[in-house]
Amino acid sequence: MTASAYVQQRQKLKPEAYRDVFELFNRTLTDPKTMNGLRMYAIDGSDICTPVNKKSRWYIKRQYIRKDGQETKETCLLHGNFVYDLLNKQYMDFNENRDERTGAIDLIEGIEDTDNALVIMDRGYTGYNMVEHCNRYGGYYVIRFPLSNTFKEINELPDALCDKDIEIKVSTHCQQFCDIYGYRHIAVCKNKKDVDAYSEATGYSQWDFEDRCTVKFRVCKFKINDPESGKSV
Repeated sequence: MTASAYVQQRQKLKPEAYRDVFELFNRTLTDPKTMNGLRMYAIDGSDICTPVNKKSRWYIKRQYIRKDGQETKETCLLHGNFVYDLLNKQYMDFNENRDERTGAIDLIEGIEDTDNALVIMDRGYTGYNMVEHCNRYGGYYVIRFPLSNTFKEINELPDALCDKDIEIKVSTHCQQFCDIYGYRHIAVCKNKKDVDAYSEATGYSQWDFEDRCTVKFRVCKFKINDPESGKSV
């Protein structure tokens, strides 16, 4: 098939065909590389610019004036989330979702052979909901946490090497209930049809589990660079 013939007939191809080809290609990897018996998966998201089309669901209007006084241009911005096999240098799964955490959760739940999987995520994926999803998906995981604006228990750790198991009791019940029984309150939008009645932070917060839960995780803090030279150690 020539390139010209493909372009002329491309509208006959369903999007599902590309997914099928993608999955068929991944099945050809019959002897994947592993580390200590684990497949090493990284999850991250990326913006993909497409030609401007005001009818597209990815269309974004001009939103603000930049510091240089120029008005931002309209664009069509697709946000993709991906699972990448680090050792075999191969994309394993993907989805389209502007909410990276929701997209990542869907990808984690789609991982097969979870007993032999290690999922790695960066600082943008922190949160009680994400940690608990990782606890329950059946495999191993590592999430890099920021030094600030994170869990209180992590903020209070000393500026030194440490390896500590932490448990946090969380609940979506009212603040009074949480104060009485020692839970960390998670403010979530319980009525999705009336999301405008909640604050922006509550509207975007997520919790997909029971009303009361103990979130458990291990925190490892280690030195990665010399503070004086800035070089890796």
